[in-house]
This record gives sequence, structure tokens and C-alpha cells, in this order.
Amino acid sequence: MSGQSSFELSAEKRALLEKLLREEGLEQKQAERIGSRPDPRAPAPLSTSQQRIWIVEQFLSDSPLYNVPAAVRIQGPIDAKSLEASLRRLVERHEILRTSFTAEDSGPVQVVHPQGSLSLRVADASDWQEALSQARGEFQKPFDLTRGPLLRAALWRLTGDDNLFLLSMHHIISDGVTIRILFAELEEFYREEVQGTPANLSEVELQMGDFAVWQKSWLESETIQEQLGFWKENLSGRLPFLELPLDRARPATQTFRGAWRSREFAPELLPALEGLARSKNATLFMTLLAGFQALLFRYTREEDILVGSPAGMRTRVELENMPGFFVNMVALRTAIDGRKSFARHLENVRETALAAFANQEVPFELVVDAVQPERNLSQPPIFQVLYDHRRSLASGLNLEGTRSSQFLDEEEMHSGTTKVDLCLYTEEREGRLVASFEYNTDLFDESTIDRLLEHLEVLLGAAGADSQRTLDELEILPEWEERRLLRDWNATSSPFDDDTTLHEVVARWARETPDAPALESYSESITYRELDARANQIAHRLIELGV
Repeated sequence: MSGQSSFELSAEKRALLEKLLREEGLEQKQAERIGSRPDPRAPAPLSTSQQRIWIVEQFLSDSPLYNVPAAVRIQGPIDAKSLEASLRRLVERHEILRTSFTAEDSGPVQVVHPQGSLSLRVADASDWQEALSQARGEFQKPFDLTRGPLLRAALWRLTGDDNLFLLSMHHIISDGVTIRILFAELEEFYREEVQGTPANLSEVELQMGDFAVWQKSWLESETIQEQLGFWKENLSGRLPFLELPLDRARPATQTFRGAWRSREFAPELLPALEGLARSKNATLFMTLLAGFQALLFRYTREEDILVGSPAGMRTRVELENMPGFFVNMVALRTAIDGRKSFARHLENVRETALAAFANQEVPFELVVDAVQPERNLSQPPIFQVLYDHRRSLASGLNLEGTRSSQFLDEEEMHSGTTKVDLCLYTEEREGRLVASFEYNTDLFDESTIDRLLEHLEVLLGAAGADSQRTLDELEILPEWEERRLLRDWNATSSPFDDDTTLHEVVARWARETPDAPALESYSESITYRELDARANQIAHRLIELGV
């Protein structure tokens, strides 16, 4: 796990977003503070985000689609017993880590177990590739929502105090922020276990079940109804479908087989785009979204582009340090005109993003129910493409006594699944911009995705260099591809000079090789003599018509 959702924000970025929302008159109304549920021992309802996953899981069979890995390479000695004890204290501290999910007559509920059953698997590996292979196998094991536990932990020891630690969880109990929370607390517990220094952690006041109970009543609030009205208007009319150039025909039913490809962009691109964002009072997320939508426009010529984006629902102070699944989806719909400048396009995208995230608390499921999009088993509803810009987590799990720690990236620990046709992730990593596509392998080849990443880099570079150029004018082809298409593939060894017209060429071949095939189709072939005769007939008819 190397990042988190674009709107699970740092304090500085949240302040910037709130400032932009206030300037646009789009401030969010705060509901009353979340309180503890009346009976903590009784099964709690699912939150809307959890319910979304629960429904999909009922149609899956032994799939790792919703498995969330946090894999870390750690240099230094690790006390496995202390690490296991620290993990068990985490499970004891947070109800969601000892929760299972079951169906009752009233619907699915989450059941909190009094005690967890987490144990740390410890194994030796001869080298890094063996450890990585075993970790992938461990991560891709499915979870049983009805039985639990819904998290697993494993440690592989290599020579020279080299270790691979994996914490694998089901998405219904976790998200990117959850991993950050758990790792920070795990460091505190581990320090206490090995040194005796008391963990510096505040008491847990609220649990995931408390939020789910509160949310159920809050969904009837005026705030939610107002936000739902925004989405009904924003997603009215015909919803666009992106006809991306596929390598294979779309299957009759949606598949979830996926892969991951990444590309590190040129070092000068990030500062150029950050400068462009500042000049338009926008964020880097908005600028990159504008570039991605512009590329989709160039690929499809669709002037109504709809891209989904995950939004962290941790908009309330009480939720900032609560483990659980708090991710919603928002639809970013932008009208695009190829004759307008990229700068103007960015302004439109900025307005789209601000309005969408000002109304992000409406559960996506309610939006789908309200909009009633045309259902198609071959694709997800509303949108087929996602975009997410994530804040990089520089370090991994800094256990007491270890020297260094680093998260493994998604390409190393990918599950081989995807939830949509195409999802773009961008991340700032050590001063450079890294872009990755998670894509459906039943639709796209790896080479197609690599070209898409390169085209995105070229387009963003052109926009960063001159944002006043129109979307139609921005280059998307790298120099090597432009040279191949425009020069190399057109470098023919024709025996005719440049002044020879096409009909003169046909006439000459008709004289020299009259019976050679000139044109062929599946069911017909005509010779140069026949082609020349038909051309002459058309020419004489045009002359008669005065052309």
C-alpha cells in the first residue's frame, strides 16, 4: 500500500479545499456530533460503503477483489513475539478488527466478537523473490465475511536482518487511512512490548458500529437530501459512455481480471503542473484530472466526459483516527470543447471538482438509485473509468530497533483484479510524478496501457508548457511514434515522381499489367483494366454533369 485517496487529506490540503469551497459558496453543513450506539453488544447495521461491498461479495466466489494489502520491507531485527502481541492489542482496541458480517431478515449486520483470533505467521525465505512470491499467495487468499477474522499478518525473514511484513485485510473493514492509523498504533504498542515504554495513545471513544448507527439516521437529514438533489441534476439526461479503443470485444458480463502498469514521468513535469495549478487557484488533483479527461476526449471525441473518483468520507473530526472503510465514490462530469484552451478546460474541471466534493457525503448507492442509469451487466453503472491522486506515504512500519522501512508498491503486490475498465492513479514520489493504470485485462493489452501512459505524459507536458493551446492542438504522440506514423510508415519506394496523379498511376498499371488484381475485398477482386475502365466511366459522367 503506497498511498491513499486524494480527498483523505492532510490538514494543509483540507484547509485549502475548505477555502476553495467557501470562495465558491459551497460550504458543507455539519451534522450533530456522532455518539456511541445505545447497545454495543447488539449487531450494528452496515454503513452504506460496507453495504456496497457486501452486495458485490454475494456474487463473487473466492475472489481477492476486495483484499487490501499493506506490505513493508523492513531492515533490522524484529522480535516476532512482541510484534504478534502488538497486533493482538490492535485487535482488542478496535472492534472493526474483530467483526464479521452476516445476513439477517432485516438485512446484513456487523457482529463484533468479544475476542479476536489474530496470530502472526512467521516463515523463512531464501531470497527476496521467494518472500515476495509467498506474500502474494498469502495476500490473494479470500476472506470469509461471515466467519472472520478479516485480517491476516505474516512475517518472512531473510538473511541479514531483511524482512517482509504483510498485513492483509478485507476492504469492508479498511481503507488507505486505516492502514496509516494501524501502523502508527502498532509502532507504539511494539515499542511498549520491547522497551516497556507506555504506548502514547488516546482512549478510543467511538467504533465503526457507532458510525453505522449514526449514519442510518443521518441519511434522512436535510443535508443529504440537498446533496442528493445536486446529483440528480448533475447526472440527468443521457449519461456518456466512453468508447475507448479496446483490444478485445467487451464480454457479455463484467469481469474483474486486472493488472497494473506504472510510468515515472519526466522530473520537470511535476513543478510545471504545480505552477499551472497555482495560477488557476486549483489543486494538482484538479490539474491532473483535467489532463486525463482531455486525453479521454482525444481518444473518444466524446464531449461529455464522466470519471469517477474515490472520496474519503472522513469529513468529520471524530472519524479521522477511526479504522474502517470510509470511502465513497463521486462522479466528475465535465463538458469538453476541443476548441477551448487547456487553461479554460482546467477552470471548468476546478468548478466540477469543487461542486462534486462539496456534495461527496451522499452514498454512491443512493445516487445510483436516484439517477436510475441504464443497467448493463458488461460494465459498472454511471462510469467505467476512475481517477485517484494519492498522498505518498514516505515510510512504512518503523518498528523500534529497525533501521529502515519501505512500502511495496501495487505492481509488486497486485491482486490480479480490477473493479472497472480503467483506473488512473497518480502519486508524488520523491519530487517526481508517477502514474499507474489498473486495467481490465479482458479489454486491454499491456502494450496499449503503456502507450496510454506515454500519451498522458506528452499531453500533460504540452499543457504545462503552454496552457493557452486548445485541447485539439495539444500533442499526445511522443516523437518516436509521430516519426513512425508520419514518416517511417509513409516512406515508400514508389517508381513515380511527386507530380504523378493517382489516375495516371492506375492507367499506367492498366497498360503494363492489365490482368493483375488492383483491389480485393472478402468476396470480390477487380483487375487494373477493370479499375481503369470504371474510373473513366465515372470521369465521363462527372464531365456530363458539369463537374
